[in-house]
Amino acid sequence: MTQARILVRTLTSTLLVGSLLTTGAALATEEDNQGQNNQEQDNQGLYSANELIGADVFAADTVSEAVGEVEDVLFDNNMQLAALVVESGSVLDAEHRQFVVETGKFSVETHNGDNLDNMVYEVHLTLAQEAVSEQPEYTNNWWNDTKDSLNQAWESTQEGASSAWDATREATSNMLDSAGSTIQGWGDKIQESADKAEN
Repeated sequence: MTQARILVRTLTSTLLVGSLLTTGAALATEEDNQGQNNQEQDNQGLYSANELIGADVFAADTVSEAVGEVEDVLFDNNMQLAALVVESGSVLDAEHRQFVVETGKFSVETHNGDNLDNMVYEVHLTLAQEAVSEQPEYTNNWWNDTKDSLNQAWESTQEGASSAWDATREATSNMLDSAGSTIQGWGDKIQESADKAEN
């Protein structure tokens, strides 16, 4: 009986450690992927939102003349940069409208980055001048619709993660119960054989 219990504990420990290692590896891979994506956008290290607001914005096809300037910086629930609000200038003939440009559609170039007093940012869009005015306009309706949509997505993600954790925990528990029962059965048979051998 003692050997069976040792075997059950060993197998249980092995399964538990394997499960934790697999979960840890999956989380590490996800964080590495997110880190690589962020490195592509954050290749200059650290940015100042204060200095970014008011920075000149250049479209992909108008690198010699700014199409506007950064009016605001928008963050998501994780406090990650989600978008810039770009106020258009006269080049777009849009009479100072504000457009939302999501991350992935721009990069930030820093000049004099070693000196806070003289630091200057330029925002370079991957969009052509005409495509800038096709971005969502920054209005109260856009703000409320997007805020609600992102909150719903955030809650769904949280619920999905919780549900996935519960399913994983239940599956692991069932697997351990099944393995324990199997090992217990083996232990009983070993004990039976040992008892017969003694008689």
